[in-house]
Amino acid sequence: MHVDQGRISIVLGDLLLNIRQRVEWVGETTDPAATTTVMAQLAETMILESGIEKQKIWGIGLVLPTLNADTYEAEMTMPGWDLWRGFDVAGKLGALLDLPVLMENDATAAAMAELFSHSGTPPRNAVLVYIGYGTGAGIVVDGMPMKGARGNAGELGLLPLPLCLPDSPGGVIDDQLSLHAIARMLHCPVAELTPEAIGDMHASRDSTLMHWMETATRTLRFLVAIIETSFDPETIFLSGGFPESVLSALVERAYPLLPSLSATRDRELPRLITATLLTDGPVIGGMTLPVFVNTKPDFRHLYIRQVGSDERPFDHR
Repeated sequence: MHVDQGRISIVLGDLLLNIRQRVEWVGETTDPAATTTVMAQLAETMILESGIEKQKIWGIGLVLPTLNADTYEAEMTMPGWDLWRGFDVAGKLGALLDLPVLMENDATAAAMAELFSHSGTPPRNAVLVYIGYGTGAGIVVDGMPMKGARGNAGELGLLPLPLCLPDSPGGVIDDQLSLHAIARMLHCPVAELTPEAIGDMHASRDSTLMHWMETATRTLRFLVAIIETSFDPETIFLSGGFPESVLSALVERAYPLLPSLSATRDRELPRLITATLLTDGPVIGGMTLPVFVNTKPDFRHLYIRQVGSDERPFDHR
């Protein structure tokens, strides 16, 4: 499951990660209790229509913003997610469906899905930058997602913008490279900025969107330099809640990138490329979680806080 503002995407997959069924729901998602009930109802209907016995389902991979503002000294509330603060969505959903639930953020889930879908041998060290309501990164090191001490690795949107950058207004990455930044410039609710709406604006070369792309590109160029210096990836993928045309334009505008140790003559992949999976990345990445956590002991260890320390299969039956 992928829960975004105003939208729920659910896919049902087999153990080879083939999608068997899918459903898209559009509606109000600001109330976490009501949204969780809708999620459970959609899942129950999908399972029933699939003809698959529920006890054969290994679990649910739930993808949504995972920052919990109650935990941090600084304010971490995101517009539209205020009521979700401190809400145990995984616990509530698991109880409603009687299935185990694993949670992940959209950037890390999208990175996992991208590497799974990569043609040929996937890179073992890569970063996926996901531009949504904020900007995050899914970091893959030696073929495994990097979680961090509290599961917050890759929250790059919270990085301060250096005032030494040309025309830098200060603030953080999220203030320039996000759907929220576009909504602020357009004076419209973020929920109206669907991929379709942004695609239409790009096709007509809307002046406000083009101005955002100019400032966002400068921020992206800076962010790429930070990522390359910190993680030495084989490549950086760009993904998010945008149509492919906009993401591709951002990648093209970002070149030439700033000098870094990633600028080598023997590269097999470009330093920055558009992801293969765009809107589907987070939900497909979520679908992989119950599979990998049951079949890869080292992967399971990354989610030990969610699955517990015992060695029993994640399937609770």
